[in-house]
Amino acid sequence: MDSELSITAALAVRWQISRAISAVRRVPGLGGDGGFGGNHACAVNNLGQVVGHSDVTGDATFHGFIWSKETGTVALLPFPGDFASLAIGINDPGQVVGGSIDGQFNLRAMLWQKGVGVDLNSLVKANAPLYLQLAFSINASGEITGFGQTPDGAVHGFLASPNDGGNGQEEMSAEARIAPMPASESARKLLFQHLAIRKP
Repeated sequence: MDSELSITAALAVRWQISRAISAVRRVPGLGGDGGFGGNHACAVNNLGQVVGHSDVTGDATFHGFIWSKETGTVALLPFPGDFASLAIGINDPGQVVGGSIDGQFNLRAMLWQKGVGVDLNSLVKANAPLYLQLAFSINASGEITGFGQTPDGAVHGFLASPNDGGNGQEEMSAEARIAPMPASESARKLLFQHLAIRKP
């Protein structure tokens, strides 16, 4: 890999280092000035694809994005009804993980494949003891790490592994997919601390 990643408060850049040259290139955002959620690069894969989040034009919200030389910057939209999204991790197959945030800053962990997002909570067993709030990384095997919240507000890390849908798993109800669990103060603090976004 000849790319490394640097993160700044309001400007995402990509360092390209090779034997012959060293260059810093800006990763274009989604049109905002960076005053709300900023313009952050969070991860890069071995193909040079970069993911992060950027304020949109007007700075009223921020969306996750994926950037490559071939496509430029493409928005990864929030879950329907939510107002903001974050793209935090990417693997070499191009699967992106992060989160979607509603108007009360409640979180739901997300997976985007070919630009289409899905709530990770819709892929786990109904009545699971942990509501998945934010996904941080995904490896080439599709294993995802992040944090979630128990019904009493405690925050825990998780490892989600893909399976074939067997093992007696029940599909989660549409209502559970639409309504995120209200985020505890611990979950909110973790979000703001790790992602350097300004608390509303």
